[in-house]
Amino acid sequence: MADQRHCGVGLIGAGVVGGGVAELLMTRRKLLGERSGVDIELVAAADMDVERAVSAGVPRERVVDDFRKLVANPDIQIAIELIGGVGIAYDAVMAALDAGKHVVTANKALLAAHGPEVFALAQERGVKIAFEASVGGGIPVIRPMSRCLAANRVTQVLGILNGTCNYILTRMEQAGLSFEQALFEAQQNGFAETDPAVPEAPCPICSDPGRDHSLICVVERAQDLRIIEESREFHGIFHVLGGLIAPLEGVGPGDLAIGKLVTRIETENVREIVLALNPTVEGDTTALYIQKTLKNFPVEITRLASGLPVGGDLEYTDRLTLSRSFRNRIKM
Repeated sequence: MADQRHCGVGLIGAGVVGGGVAELLMTRRKLLGERSGVDIELVAAADMDVERAVSAGVPRERVVDDFRKLVANPDIQIAIELIGGVGIAYDAVMAALDAGKHVVTANKALLAAHGPEVFALAQERGVKIAFEASVGGGIPVIRPMSRCLAANRVTQVLGILNGTCNYILTRMEQAGLSFEQALFEAQQNGFAETDPAVPEAPCPICSDPGRDHSLICVVERAQDLRIIEESREFHGIFHVLGGLIAPLEGVGPGDLAIGKLVTRIETENVREIVLALNPTVEGDTTALYIQKTLKNFPVEITRLASGLPVGGDLEYTDRLTLSRSFRNRIKM
């Protein structure tokens, strides 16, 4: 392995999944090196239960009981977070990114609750966050969609997209268990959270007292927040619709968070609604529907100015064009 590049890896969490990853990294180090051209070494593992990490095969001298010790290790370039949840896992991921380490995570709850700020910090520090394992039970979906299918507009993906679902459905079919029995078994074996409820984390942007809460920017998806934030032109708060009206695809107004937008206007002191929707047929249809829905409310409704390419996507709009579109937004 002398002629190979070396990569030090730190594992945060040595439970069922983490322990399995630790075992693979150690027992298949040579194979991984031959296939990737990189000597991937498990430098350290962090777990509050040291014995659990040791039982997974990690040498005791490489086990620490605090993720901060792992993050501070200069020999580690990549941190793999496999704790789960949105508590300690959030602190660990943010600390690793802040320390300039790339992060790999299988934590769908964390990304759902704190995705925008996690990706923003990664971009700020010039590192990557890989989350393929958090989607589709580890089926490679993210890379093909972001690279091979980059020119396509994917609106939804249907299927069993979770390892827990695979386990439960398999046990129900093969062992004849009820859903409740299969779920309990999955929880006992560590394939499902003991408490499936994930507390809803407030949006860090919308909960910021320094933002203008009387100004709401309506976007199609959560990813658009990052694009708009990078323009540094908008200082209000956001409302995510969760899609656009698309009758041919069976998506109507009732499938979007338009009703919640109305509730916000009724209960909050809102003076302006900015519609930052893609300049497509679906985007235009949605914008007109929202305008009609809000016509009797004492709020100004504006839309981004011309400059965005017709049929384009906010994701591919340069920062300067987006900034100008916000500054020169037009009243509907």
